[in-house]
Amino acid sequence: MLTNLHVQNFAIIDKIDIDFKKGLTVITGETGAGKSLIIDAIGLLVGAKATPSLVRMGCSKATIEGVFDDLSDSIKEFLKELDIEDEEELILRRDIHATGKSTFRVNGITVTLAQVESLCEDLLDIHIQNDTLRLFNPKNYLSFIDDTETNLLLLEYKKLLSDYQTVLTEYKKLLKSKDESDQNLDYIKFQLNEIASANLIIGEEEELLDELKVLNNFENIYQNLQNIKVLLNENNISDNLYEVLDSLKKLKLMKPSYLQFFNDIESAYYVIEELNSFIKTELGSLEYDEDRLNEINERLTIITRLRRKYKLDVEGILELKEQLEKQIDSVDNFEFFEKELKTKVLNAYENLKNCSIKLSNTRYAKASSLKNNILSTLKELMLDKVRLEFVFNKVNYDNFLDSSCFKKDGVDSCDILISFNVGEDLKPLAKVASGGEMSRVMLALKSHLFINKKLSTVIFDEIDTGMSGIVAEGVANKLKEMSKTMQVFSITHLPIVASTANQHLFVKKNVIDDSTFTNVVELSYDERVEALAEMISPNDSTGKAKEVAMLMLEKNK
Repeated sequence: MLTNLHVQNFAIIDKIDIDFKKGLTVITGETGAGKSLIIDAIGLLVGAKATPSLVRMGCSKATIEGVFDDLSDSIKEFLKELDIEDEEELILRRDIHATGKSTFRVNGITVTLAQVESLCEDLLDIHIQNDTLRLFNPKNYLSFIDDTETNLLLLEYKKLLSDYQTVLTEYKKLLKSKDESDQNLDYIKFQLNEIASANLIIGEEEELLDELKVLNNFENIYQNLQNIKVLLNENNISDNLYEVLDSLKKLKLMKPSYLQFFNDIESAYYVIEELNSFIKTELGSLEYDEDRLNEINERLTIITRLRRKYKLDVEGILELKEQLEKQIDSVDNFEFFEKELKTKVLNAYENLKNCSIKLSNTRYAKASSLKNNILSTLKELMLDKVRLEFVFNKVNYDNFLDSSCFKKDGVDSCDILISFNVGEDLKPLAKVASGGEMSRVMLALKSHLFINKKLSTVIFDEIDTGMSGIVAEGVANKLKEMSKTMQVFSITHLPIVASTANQHLFVKKNVIDDSTFTNVVELSYDERVEALAEMISPNDSTGKAKEVAMLMLEKNK
């Protein structure tokens, strides 16, 4: 639950610190005093969109900080994922800078907006006035029904859907390939024969080019080898180096500094000897082979032509050869492959269909239970003539090749039909409910959703707008009932709702030196009497409003 809220430099709020209690907290005050700003601040704390205009005029940033305790297991687990060790208390902080930058911290550690949103999914829910239309969007109806049980089935469904889509894609690709191969079989065989007859070898082209270079430069190579042979032999380089080496051998014994020269000359001597031997061998084996030259050119012509034709290197052409062989094999053995793959598709389809039906049946049962709970609650809210139905789509499972019915969240789509008056037909909820009726349906629905989600804190911004009398009393009782299992906040203008609260906060606006300030105070018993009396009958001079206010508070002790 939210135990403390600190807000500073936010809109017309200079600085407020509010300690919250368990149960039902109501927030009242004059119109324009800033009641909704408190809800807005909490919303920003848990990830709502922020703009620089929210920063109080003349300030560099606005700060909002909330402290939560009695953390659920899912919240504690998320904190562990963030490497936050202190799991008994959660401190959320958001700084909104006038420059537009916004930063989040959880127990002092900077986190992302996405992390805050994930963290707060099971922590807090805020219902503002325009949320009702968003809530009653058919796209959201399945989320009302789904719970832990259906979510586990949904995980299984998604895996089976992936398996089915994989083999279905492969099967359809086989059928398409068969059609294409039938039409182009002669050309495919021609291509395969052309490539196969070339007997391509990876690396062969590079070797042939090296050999071709030698043959094309035969005269130049021969002349250079002869020149080296003459220079080595006519100048007695080996003999002279040997004599130099003999002298250095004697010198190094007398002066160590000659050792390095001796080593270098010795290495040079053996290199020269090796070169001399190599030159003789090369000249002895060097031979110009015109037939080999023609053979190489012909071979390179074949390789180059295939590379240009298929726009692939040799390795790519060999891969193409394997693909062509598979295409021909798939045509020749199509019946075998088609039967084998079709069996896989059918098995995957049956597994997916069975899981889909199980998921749908579970949703039908939960929708029926939710419907009964909502109708029961609506009776408490003075809507006892309501008829309500969760209507699901029909699914056709006749064609195992048709995957269109399998969506990411199952095969189901759902609509909520309702009738508020006897004799009226059931119609889509969003099209028939008035403002007050819609708010009560929303409250009935959310009261059950909150219990299922085990939220610790829920906030209603003027849920009771447009209500009065026995209807308002029903709403007050429902909020009070909800507050027994969770912390509930409600901005209200109704004394009957305010009188049921465990904590009554009053928001007032002051103007000091041409600046506007919002203050929040917790009302004492006497102050609550005064506030309720003002809500019941403004400017009452008889004292009757105070008497009614005291009776209301006494009743709700």
